Amino acid sequence: MRAIFWQLVFVAGGWSHGLLDEQIEAVSRELAQAPRDEELLLKRAELHRAHGDYPKAKADLERVIGGGNDYAEAWFSLARLEREAGHLPASKVAILRFLELGESEPRGQREAAIIFEGLEDWKTSAKYWRDVFGNSKFLTRTAPDFEASVRVQIAAKEWAAAGVLLGEGVRKFPNAIPLIQLQGELSMTHGRWDEAHEILQRLRGRYPTLAPRLCLQEGKMWAAYRQRGRAREVWQIGLRALNQLPALRRDQPGMVALATELHHLLKK
Repeated sequence: MRAIFWQLVFVAGGWSHGLLDEQIEAVSRELAQAPRDEELLLKRAELHRAHGDYPKAKADLERVIGGGNDYAEAWFSLARLEREAGHLPASKVAILRFLELGESEPRGQREAAIIFEGLEDWKTSAKYWRDVFGNSKFLTRTAPDFEASVRVQIAAKEWAAAGVLLGEGVRKFPNAIPLIQLQGELSMTHGRWDEAHEILQRLRGRYPTLAPRLCLQEGKMWAAYRQRGRAREVWQIGLRALNQLPALRRDQPGMVALATELHHLLKK
């Protein structure tokens, strides 16, 4: 019965607040008969979280944690809830408790990596990202996960790990633009300017319709590494590419905003 109930929670296009209210009421009725049922409390906490009701979600999770049974799943849910609410120190405490309970699932390591990244503890975040990718249970490796992990490795100055993860990511997702941009950035970190230029120039050549925005992003990368001349050159290429677009597309709000930003950067 509960399995059927839980399948009904999800609706096409996301959560419906009307449906959520109904499901919260249904779980609450069950909890009235079994107030200490940890599974039901966890389910209602997840429903409250989906509803955006942080206090009620946290209250249900604390009831599970305070019940005398150190329930690992409740600690994981609390860590995620606190992170989403912007309470990073509290989320750190919760995810470390989850991991202390012997949970070696990659989702816990991944959550820890995200939390420590938010705290700007790059070394610790980088370590957890390496644990995630070294975990044999981590089977669903997405391009955004590779991107996040490599960015953190670069921030932590873990160059070797960044190179290994980036190589794996590009092999798996050869058309992922953020990963190719990171290849260029990794070359920049070592002062290999010509190598970075070639990588990013090839990227623009592969996606000519995206050239204006790619130039904006690339120029910001050059500027971040104090290569102002290269940045200006790329922004000028972006403006020329923008001006070559058909008027109908060039006049779209997004393109107008892009042109404005490029002009502003060139005036600095």
